[in-house]
Amino acid sequence: MTYVQQQDPTSQRGRPAGRPCIWAICPAYNEAENIPVMYESLQKVAEELADRYDLRFLFVDDCSTDATPQVLDELCARDPRVMSLRLARNSGSYAAITAGFAHFEGDCAVVLAADGQDPPEVIPDLVTAWERGAKVVWAVRGEREGHAGLNLLASRAFYWIMNHFTSCRMPPEGADFLLVDSQVVDALNLMPERSHSVFAMIIWLGFPQSSITYTKRRRVHGRSKWSLAMKAKLALDSFIGYSYFPMRVASALGIASATLGLVYALVVFVHGLVGRSVPGWSSLMVVLLVTAGVQMLILGVLGEYLWRVLEEVRHRPRYVIESTRNLPTRPRTDLLPTVLVDSSET
Repeated sequence: MTYVQQQDPTSQRGRPAGRPCIWAICPAYNEAENIPVMYESLQKVAEELADRYDLRFLFVDDCSTDATPQVLDELCARDPRVMSLRLARNSGSYAAITAGFAHFEGDCAVVLAADGQDPPEVIPDLVTAWERGAKVVWAVRGEREGHAGLNLLASRAFYWIMNHFTSCRMPPEGADFLLVDSQVVDALNLMPERSHSVFAMIIWLGFPQSSITYTKRRRVHGRSKWSLAMKAKLALDSFIGYSYFPMRVASALGIASATLGLVYALVVFVHGLVGRSVPGWSSLMVVLLVTAGVQMLILGVLGEYLWRVLEEVRHRPRYVIESTRNLPTRPRTDLLPTVLVDSSET
């Protein structure tokens, strides 16, 4: 396959000559049973778009411990359109998506989970919206099969908080399935943050954006790998990364605590002038406990921000690549904080 160089000076990635190329980037962690099903669905979409686009499939293995690597090796050997990239350690789905973007060489990329909950059949609708001029097209969850109760409530609460207390305006029902133009990918690849939310970064970038609605499917095989702790960490990282609200709350608590202290000191002073004694032990302990609690809360907020500063200044890679299959080039390591351990074709 021949490649032509982009005219955009911000990107040095080659592009396939001929039909425009779409990459489906699928992060995967222990999805050995779901990947073949996803592959078959992507094949059908590729046939549907074959008269206009070349569709390629990149599966990013987030250091799976099941048979996922073997399944991907078989697919890569059978179909040259299938590419795989394996991370040396489990780094999370956002790091896997970032690794996929680093190797991306198409005209637009579609990000969807490898578990089959995001139906590939929606891709033509995303492409249609992209053809109309949108640089980012969100697939917004209209309904969720098999999702209800506490999980659904927590998800809605997270997006409500993000939309009201941060600089990002995300779809109220949430979206983790989307299409992004190559120009957006180039811009993302120039952003070096370690503690990051890919989707919040895409919203922060701007660019013309639109959305479509789809139904998120129930998982066919296995269980979700997103534990409650992982969801809580993601929510905290996203909130702190794009909001100064916690710092404002800490400042307000400090001002309120100082004001109450001054008022209480004035009350004690006035009582002393008129000869009234102020009970000491109970009032003193209440003041100490409340003040200490406010101080610890403020220190905790500062610590959250300080930890993220430490993550940035250490310059550790966001992910480490163990091996690749069928990928045409190496990432732009001059711009990306990535360690490439072994990218040889195996």
